[in-house]
Amino acid sequence: MLQRMNRVPIVKPPKLWTWNALALSLAASVMTHAPANAGSLSDQLSERIIKAREAEQRRNFGVALATYDAALRIEGVNADDTRVLLKNRSAFFERVQMFDRAEEDLSNVIKTKPEDPSVYADRGYFYIRRSRFDAALDDFLSGAKLDPRNALYPFGAGRALAGSENYEAALSFYDEAIKRNPTDARLFLAQAEAQVNLRRWEEARTNYDHAIALGLMQISDRFFALAGRGYVSLVSAEYGPAIQFFNRAAELNPAAWDVMMWRGYAHERSGHAKAALRDYAQAEQLRPAETLIRSSIARVRASLK
Repeated sequence: MLQRMNRVPIVKPPKLWTWNALALSLAASVMTHAPANAGSLSDQLSERIIKAREAEQRRNFGVALATYDAALRIEGVNADDTRVLLKNRSAFFERVQMFDRAEEDLSNVIKTKPEDPSVYADRGYFYIRRSRFDAALDDFLSGAKLDPRNALYPFGAGRALAGSENYEAALSFYDEAIKRNPTDARLFLAQAEAQVNLRRWEEARTNYDHAIALGLMQISDRFFALAGRGYVSLVSAEYGPAIQFFNRAAELNPAAWDVMMWRGYAHERSGHAKAALRDYAQAEQLRPAETLIRSSIARVRASLK
């Protein structure tokens, strides 16, 4: 992949998120927290949402859907209540892979209050999770027009562009987001990801370090920061620091086969063949069909003979 790696192949650079992981995390946040804007809902509507979520957790999807539908038909439900119910029902539809209906509910939320920028962010992230990056970009740009000082919208636009691998354009939006909120570590993490994919190693190193120093609340964000920072050290032939970062990343996610693979390569390049073999073997257990791992194991075993 890189000449400085002596042509030994390394798997692709780390991404801040996989889109499936993002979908699950955002859907889970809707599922496990109290209903959004619960204070504006009547007790009856709050109870209906809780009942629907409990039915969904039991995989009784028919009851969950019927409960949402009945709540929307309650006499006197106002526009704010309707938006909350539609958002929750959209999350339900997304989880059961009824994506057209999930999109329809989010679009109806926008129709009820098109001047609210947050509704465009909700649908924008839905489009990102569906890999509909152009539609997501349009929504985040619409939100930015309504709330030009909020970092959420240029950040979302950057995520949509990164999803379509337009990393150069994504960086411009991340820069705008950072101007609006220079203390948000996730913005620097996203910027580092784009720079890694553009092979701007020193810039990526600076932004990973900044993100780690600012502090990342989510375990998944900390993992990607440490894995990415280790990757930058790896391609820079700084094998000792790379191993240290990969050690920390592996503590947060022991099932990350690519981190095991990268750490194994760092050990191999450092002359620690047995440690490399252990990492490659662990990576193979996690990803048995990966030919790159098998060839690495064969290479190290040959060197030990």
